[in-house]
Amino acid sequence: GNLIFRAAFDATGNEPWITDGTLVGTQMLKNINVSPAANASSSMGAPVLFNGKAYFSAIDTLNGAELWVTDGTVDGTKLVKNINAGKTNSSPLFLTVAGGQLFFRATDTLGGTELWKTDGTTAGTVMVKDIFSGRTAANVLQNSNPTQFVAFGNKLIFTAIDTSGSEL
Repeated sequence: GNLIFRAAFDATGNEPWITDGTLVGTQMLKNINVSPAANASSSMGAPVLFNGKAYFSAIDTLNGAELWVTDGTVDGTKLVKNINAGKTNSSPLFLTVAGGQLFFRATDTLGGTELWKTDGTTAGTVMVKDIFSGRTAANVLQNSNPTQFVAFGNKLIFTAIDTSGSEL
């Protein structure tokens, strides 16, 4: 019954907010990026509803841009998983629910930018497949860069790059 959204406030920058539609019921949900820098911002991505919770990307000072979840409470707003270890961003994008799962694109140091999914737990947040595995001659990770996510029945349809180029 509440709306989760991103809003800017001078002291905190862009952070997740929540509203029940009233002035009194509108407030910052959690200050995720508590950096001492002026106007540090979590740069919250668009939330997606999955299994009664809102999932979104956000930046904090310890983990970089990673996948977050909220049940609408301060204590229930937390990092799902630090996919790209340390402060290096995994940059989750294109969060899409299909077939009872939440899919997204993320980057890690082992597979590059690939297709991921989550069931909402740390252990259940995994790469679906390293579609374009290996390294280039310059020892740079290959990336499938999945994009254009569409839920189609119980399936996720998307484009990705492999040895043949960009394919459906």
